[in-house]
Amino acid sequence: MADQRFEKGVGILSGIGEFFVKEECIDCDLCRQIAPNVFKRKLTGSGGRSCVDRQPETELDHAKAVEAMESCPVSAIQRAEGRI
Repeated sequence: MADQRFEKGVGILSGIGEFFVKEECIDCDLCRQIAPNVFKRKLTGSGGRSCVDRQPETELDHAKAVEAMESCPVSAIQRAEGRI
């Protein structure tokens, strides 16, 4: 099972699974354009950032999530260790 990741200082579960978005996200919208079934925008006190809305369930969604991860300009999209 993947590690649980909590939003910094809030203690709210922000995602469990293979893909996750770090706080370095600059809200550029690229991942949401590439993989809209996986990534959504989350509003924060200082604007917004992307987050994983749901983990990919199909091969196409998984391929799109990998493409989004590789395209992220600040490498904010990560995969849990041990996942391939």
